Amino acid sequence: ACPTQQKTRVNMEMIEDDGRVTEFLEPGATPSRNEIAKFRKKCASAFAQGRERLMAIFSGSLPPGVGDDFYASLIGRAHSFGCRTFLDTSGAPLRLGLAARPHYIKPNRQEAEWLLGETISDIPAGVRAVHQLISLGAQSAALSLGEQGLLLCLQKGGPVYHAPAIAVRARSTVGCGDAAVAALAHAAALRIPAEEALRLAAACAAANCLADSPGAARLADIEKLRSQAVVRAFSGEG
Repeated sequence: ACPTQQKTRVNMEMIEDDGRVTEFLEPGATPSRNEIAKFRKKCASAFAQGRERLMAIFSGSLPPGVGDDFYASLIGRAHSFGCRTFLDTSGAPLRLGLAARPHYIKPNRQEAEWLLGETISDIPAGVRAVHQLISLGAQSAALSLGEQGLLLCLQKGGPVYHAPAIAVRARSTVGCGDAAVAALAHAAALRIPAEEALRLAAACAAANCLADSPGAARLADIEKLRSQAVVRAFSGEG
């Protein structure tokens, strides 16, 4: 752990009696130069110890006062030790981080549209977007499309797999993207094939919808939903 004096991110979720969810996202405090330096040092130590065994996940928005190239620099540092990297962010940190060639990337529709300057209205457009993300630097790319499901491609020119969203009676969709990222990182660490990795990611996202709070998905729900997930493949880039 590398704590800061002030909170660098403030999220609050209000769940009403009728199930309606309102999320409040507030900018956090700016970490000090010393705190940033300590964090970088802590990361470098972890990268050096983990090397090829370590997967470093860079996720979420950056706090105020931290440069847009922060994730990119950490990705480069991780790669110097042979670590695998996973990037899930938005805006300029996404664009700069992508140029650092992370092993895995998972934007959502809005984040990918901003980056690519194109509308992603359907699955074929999503497939093209995944190929573009890889051409811009990612070694593997996933793209979450909300109710239209999740796309995944593990290599340039390879097939793109699509898993439609699993229908559940959701308590809240907050944290579903994070749950999918966790599942994909777990699958990558275990070298699970793309189809099974995507089934697991779809199941974790759906199970998160059923949980009492974000990130509290139950294993029994994940296992049940995993068997319901359907995956189809689109041919590689022509």
